[in-house]
Amino acid sequence: MHLNRNIYDFEIEKKILKIGLVLDQAYQSSKLATLIISMMKKYLFDNYPITQIIGEVFDFNVKAIGLMNKLDFKKIEIIKHKLLKRNKYIDMYIFSFHKSQLTQNGSIFYGGDFHERT
Repeated sequence: MHLNRNIYDFEIEKKILKIGLVLDQAYQSSKLATLIISMMKKYLFDNYPITQIIGEVFDFNVKAIGLMNKLDFKKIEIIKHKLLKRNKYIDMYIFSFHKSQLTQNGSIFYGGDFHERT
């Protein structure tokens, strides 16, 4: 399995952290990405002085956009023509999750369809 997870930008003054995740195509239909990002959200908010997590997704990546929506990330910006690929401009969507969005139900996972551990 190929997994590349990344905390690639930390703006301490703004209390913002950007994350990235690349999952091997063989595992993209599993719930692995949902689990990983849910756990990353909990870990990052519990261990870093941040109030916001940012994720950047290209407009053609329908699965990643669906994942961001499923995990309660909100689309906050569209960067037009971020990338030129095969003579076609690609837009980038910027998604945000604020610490204030965390559930208060005792679940160890934030967002998605995971439930409280017993």
